Amino acid sequence: MERSGEGREHTPLALVMGERGRTTVARLLAAMARSGGAPLEVLEVDADAIAGGAPTPPPADVAVMTRSPARCGPAAALFEIIERAERLVLNADDPECRNLARAADRPITWYAVDPRNPLARDHMDRGGDACLLEGDTIALCAGDTCARVASVREIPLALGGAARHQVANALAAVGAAVGLGLSLAAVRAGLAAVHAPSHFRLGGASILVDRPPDRTAAEALLRTAAELPAERRRALFLRRDAADSPQLFEAARMAGIEVLPPGDLRGALGECAAGDLLLVLAADETPLGCSEEDLLRSAQAAGWTPGAPLPA
Repeated sequence: MERSGEGREHTPLALVMGERGRTTVARLLAAMARSGGAPLEVLEVDADAIAGGAPTPPPADVAVMTRSPARCGPAAALFEIIERAERLVLNADDPECRNLARAADRPITWYAVDPRNPLARDHMDRGGDACLLEGDTIALCAGDTCARVASVREIPLALGGAARHQVANALAAVGAAVGLGLSLAAVRAGLAAVHAPSHFRLGGASILVDRPPDRTAAEALLRTAAELPAERRRALFLRRDAADSPQLFEAARMAGIEVLPPGDLRGALGECAAGDLLLVLAADETPLGCSEEDLLRSAQAAGWTPGAPLPA
């Protein structure tokens, strides 16, 4: 495979818009490439950094955008990035992407959690390709033909389909991987390989721990928690930047999630009951000097149940 204008063999390159080390799509693409034994470079790109003077990324085979263009950084830097990609993978459920598509003279793979999305359907009617959620199945569609890729229940990050933002990330990664020439077998293996280690079940209580990079991701996590089965849903904010965020508190209340008073994870666990869902939006470290996951793993290994003393 040759990149336009270079006339030589190269390692395929995917650009993923987002903060370095934070994007799920980049993790999924890397896992898919490893599963297929295929060479692939995945570069997470921050348009704000480009606008601030950081080097523009090299020409790429695919550029993936999972968030609204308005939230990805300055428009001039954003267009400088996407104009260096041979194909775009865009979110058809985001209306702001429509204008971006009109301005970008590139082939596009649309993805959508809503299979009836009119933009994706019109694109397919004109012979284009799209990655859609059909029922509980991720399907790769071209024209009037759709091929099954995987069920959301086969994707650990999707939490059985309740984590809709992770389903959208999986759709984007599938669209990019196929555009990069990865096999469906590698795509399926990669989707199954990226686990969600922050979901703990402790004596009838369910604890979900995450470190969302921004408010948009945190609000998506709150919506996920609202869709998971539970008798009572509670949220504990340990992130320093979220502790004084009235917008997040209001989003939690709108989702039917009780916001706990400021405190630590031990205190929140001590108030848990069987049937509870506790959502922890975590800081890097707890005041206890160990990560939230370490404390929960210790409780899990000790067979802790709500109401019992926590491990030392």
